[in-house]
Amino acid sequence: WIPSADLDNATIATPTFTSGVSGTHLLTVTGTDANGCVDSTTITITVDPAPCSHTVTIAGSTICEGDNATLEAIITPGGGTPPFVVTWDNGVPNGEGPHIVNPTVTTTYTATVIDQNGAGDAVVATATITVNPLPTVDAGTPKELNCTNSTVALNGSTTSTGSSYSWSGPGIVSGGTTLTPTVNAPGAYTLTITSSQGCINTDQVTITENILTPNASAGPTGELTCTSPTFNLSGTSTTTGATYNWFGPGIVSGTTTLTPTVNMAGTYTLTVTDPANGCTATDQVTITENKISPTVNAGADITVCSGDPVTLTASGTATSYSWDNGVVDGVPFNPTSTRTYTVTGVNSVNGCTSMSSVTVTVLTCIPPTASFTLSQSTLCLGGCITIQNTSSGIPSPTYSWSFSGADSTSSSSVNPGPICWDDSSGTYTITLTASNSLGTNVLTKTIKINENPVVQASPDVFIVAGTDVNLSAIVTYPSGTFLNGTYSWSPIDYLSCNYCEYTTAEGVGDTITYTVTYEDEIGCRGSDQVTIFAEIVYEYGIPTGFSPNGDGKNDVLFVEGNHLFDSMLLTIYNRYGQKVFETINPQEGWDGTYNGELLNPGAFVYKLNVTLINGEYRETAGNVTLTK
Repeated sequence: WIPSADLDNATIATPTFTSGVSGTHLLTVTGTDANGCVDSTTITITVDPAPCSHTVTIAGSTICEGDNATLEAIITPGGGTPPFVVTWDNGVPNGEGPHIVNPTVTTTYTATVIDQNGAGDAVVATATITVNPLPTVDAGTPKELNCTNSTVALNGSTTSTGSSYSWSGPGIVSGGTTLTPTVNAPGAYTLTITSSQGCINTDQVTITENILTPNASAGPTGELTCTSPTFNLSGTSTTTGATYNWFGPGIVSGTTTLTPTVNMAGTYTLTVTDPANGCTATDQVTITENKISPTVNAGADITVCSGDPVTLTASGTATSYSWDNGVVDGVPFNPTSTRTYTVTGVNSVNGCTSMSSVTVTVLTCIPPTASFTLSQSTLCLGGCITIQNTSSGIPSPTYSWSFSGADSTSSSSVNPGPICWDDSSGTYTITLTASNSLGTNVLTKTIKINENPVVQASPDVFIVAGTDVNLSAIVTYPSGTFLNGTYSWSPIDYLSCNYCEYTTAEGVGDTITYTVTYEDEIGCRGSDQVTIFAEIVYEYGIPTGFSPNGDGKNDVLFVEGNHLFDSMLLTIYNRYGQKVFETINPQEGWDGTYNGELLNPGAFVYKLNVTLINGEYRETAGNVTLTK
């Protein structure tokens, strides 16, 4: 076969011709038989232009239910005779597109392309649009915010597993990515659910709000009185189905009604609750109290003699008074025996009452007799007495006392006292006047006030501590008379005699004040004081030598001075350091002996340790010479 370019085998009788070029192609075939004979012929092959290869492009091979997809046939020229015709199945209009389709389920679309003459084989292409279902979504039932529920939980739901959740709305408090968020504001809330394939579905629920407060009125004020000890409150409310509750200090009954009964003053609060939304309203009312009782005074108890008239008149703030036992206020009557009468006063404004009583004592009367005793009839100037009233009389007398020359010259007490005379001595009178309704009786007694001795002690003196001081006490009387008596000095420290007119304070070691008292034979006393100011001078020491030869001069070695020691230790040593004498007594001295033998003349060492009376400790040492 010639040409052989488009043949699959040019040496066989039935080759396959394939050409990519359209038009008329002439093929000459030459055949040779077994005899070597040759023949040839020419054939004409017309190659029509083939349709071009085309593709169907879909915008998004996977969509969610309800979404659109785009189909478009893009033809690449490569044969055939344009224009080309594109036909689609599944109701897609003819034409290359693009075409908008909205499949509800996964669908395969086929496009067929032919040229205008219908020549050649049709070219077919397919494309599948996968449709993923939307997730199920339910935003739940509508709910209400109210005074009881300031927040609510939404109740969204879905049957699509593996999905995610998102809420939007005006008052999401928490759980915005769960099915059950908590919200606190009215409005529309949208639940958006996204499936695991990315498909989105939404639903909406509306939350309403009911916070309308009920109507509440606690009613008018009221007053508790003695005649009206309780009061019925009268609250009101126009809210249908409302419940009521009262709070206050004295609710007796009806706490959950509009009209409770109370028995105490104070502020009462009515709370009205609307069960439809839990909202409450309150109102208050004040209940006052007027239970002030009137003051009533029946007067002081009365004592009368039998047959005397009595008038009982009450006083106070009451508007009216009434007596028992038939007595009329302010009207005289004649009591026959002792009795207590009670009056009741009423305050007509609040009905409150008060009572008071008075006792009327009816006596068989006796005239008064003045009588009294004195604790003393004679005393010293500056002394006091007590008085015992022994008077009699019915009714009991009243008393008037007078005391001449006393500090207090009068009294109306039954038993006055103590009564004192401080100004001057002499003889004075005490007079008692006893009186009752039947008369007066007077009694006078005398009392003698003796003068006190005047004591003059020695004048104050200044000395060196340890010195003796002579003291005396001179006694005189203002009238010039003299009574024997006794002396007493105090304190007794240092004194040679503490009961003498003249005494000596011996070796006074510190400042001291003495009080000397003289008490005469009738018990009157006088006293005075003297102070000895003692200056403490510590004077002590050891002589430089002594001569124990029996001549009576310097035979003994003493610690000399005023000896104002609390303690003392004197030690004597010989020249070898041997202790030959020791004493703690300032009145004990060394006679120059040791073990009963008189020592030879020579120098000795002494040590003197003392504690002074002021607590100071001192040490001294030195030499002393023994001579003969």
